[in-house]
Amino acid sequence: MKKARKYLFVFLFLSLCIFLLVSGIFGEGGYLYNRSLRSILQNLQYRSDKLQSDIQVLQQKSDELSTEDGLRNTALNLGYYIEGDSVYVFSSSGLQTDTYEYVTMEEETQPFRAFSKGMCILISVSASMIITALVWFADTVRKGKSFDEDDTISYPD
Repeated sequence: MKKARKYLFVFLFLSLCIFLLVSGIFGEGGYLYNRSLRSILQNLQYRSDKLQSDIQVLQQKSDELSTEDGLRNTALNLGYYIEGDSVYVFSSSGLQTDTYEYVTMEEETQPFRAFSKGMCILISVSASMIITALVWFADTVRKGKSFDEDDTISYPD
């Protein structure tokens, strides 16, 4: 009966320790899950900052279009001209056009799928059963091969 309590204590202690370890690393609120959420948050903050910047640029363009000078500049940029202006045409050969680099967002990362508490319990109970069985087996084998005080061990020369 005393041995059964010993193995029950080993089983319960291992179950608790392994559960805490598994849920702390793989569970909800665990290290891997939080790291994944932090990465997603950084991507969303980047997108938010970019959209805020785009909104400011569009707001400035809108403000420019509300003035007469802004409308005139926009019309001239689009190729329109005002009556009485002299129009000059320049050859476009030899001119370099501006190239724009578009920043692409990383592919949407999926958050780490954390283990549920039930899965963490199942893993911890299974692992602790195996370890407890190995401890019991090692204890049984060790006691079966113990030497009496009268037995001597001889070593080959």
